[in-house]
This record gives sequence, structure tokens and C-alpha cells, in this order.
Amino acid sequence: MLHQIPAVHDHVTSAKRIEESTLDYTLLRLPWLYNEEGNEEYAYTTKGEPFVGVQVTRQAAARAIVDIIEAKNQEEYIRESLGLYEPGTEDYDKPSFYSF
Repeated sequence: MLHQIPAVHDHVTSAKRIEESTLDYTLLRLPWLYNEEGNEEYAYTTKGEPFVGVQVTRQAAARAIVDIIEAKNQEEYIRESLGLYEPGTEDYDKPSFYSF
């Protein structure tokens, strides 16, 4: 459904161009974001694995970025596309805060 939205298509095209470049990059693919103070839990899938989970907190996304920057093994994240998600939301049909 989301791939029908022009802005999403632009993001996919941009990611593809970055992946085809010689840059050292880390791409983050994010599901629905929400706020929950103190909830910094996240997990991720790598490109080629099924994207699971439907939500993650903004705080967890920020924690993931800091963890990547401070990682002892920086090579682990170079030229990677990580799909962040909140553990426990793997089987959700929609975000827990979605009211429709």
C-alpha cells in the first residue's frame, strides 16, 4: 500500500542510489513512530530479511542511532539497511495507537 504513495517511491529511489554508490552508509527503515518516554527498546532486521514490527518509539530510534555511532565494531553497520521495530510488535496488524 505505501509503495503507491509518490513520496515513498522517492525514498526507495534515493535508497537505491545510495546503495549503488561507493559511500559508507547506514540506512534506517522506520515503521510508525510514536512517543513513550523511557521506551528505548528496539530490534532490527537487515535488508533481505522480512520487515517485521509496525511501530517503534522516537526514543528507541534515537537510541539506535547513538548505539550505531558508538559501536565498537563500526564495520557491522557499514553499507547496511536496517529495519527498526519495537520488540513484541512482530505480529501486530497495525500500530497499537492506531484508532481506525
